[in-house]
Amino acid sequence: MEDLPSVMNNTREHVRDYFDGRCAAVVASPPPPPLPLRFKSASCDVTATMGRICTEIEENNMEFFKVICDNLKIETFEQFEYIAKQVFVNDDEDNNNMFVTWGRIATLLTFCGKMGEQGNANVPCWTVRFVDRYLKDWIMRHDGWDGFVDFFSPTPMPVSKPMIVGLGIIGLLCTITMLKK
Repeated sequence: MEDLPSVMNNTREHVRDYFDGRCAAVVASPPPPPLPLRFKSASCDVTATMGRICTEIEENNMEFFKVICDNLKIETFEQFEYIAKQVFVNDDEDNNNMFVTWGRIATLLTFCGKMGEQGNANVPCWTVRFVDRYLKDWIMRHDGWDGFVDFFSPTPMPVSKPMIVGLGIIGLLCTITMLKK
């Protein structure tokens, strides 16, 4: 199991690599400090999995992501944080009790990637900050980023995984609707 510094170093690297691959021409954030060589090889599988899964989520929900990203203006971390938390809202309506799954993390990354493509250069840093603040403990308990790769291994996706992703998208849609009012 990864320790806390490893999870956060890996998170910075994975998010940077994902955004570099998705919207390199748009994102102009400074690179994080160099990481030990042992993390570099792990990044390839994680980044490739992030890219594959986020592309699938976006392709299956293209109109949804186009509408929200074209109509949503996020200018501060606090706005980003509020929307990102909605992806993890539990059904008991207690925003402090987040329901975290790999599917919801993938939904968040898809949304963040789309926002980054739209030209918001702060999104990669905000994503890492959000993960550090709210998701790192859960990620550590679920085998670090290797758990992400294992969960989304190229085996046929059982019904529960799309449903988990769908719940995250529904939460995000509810937030967008509330912000428009």
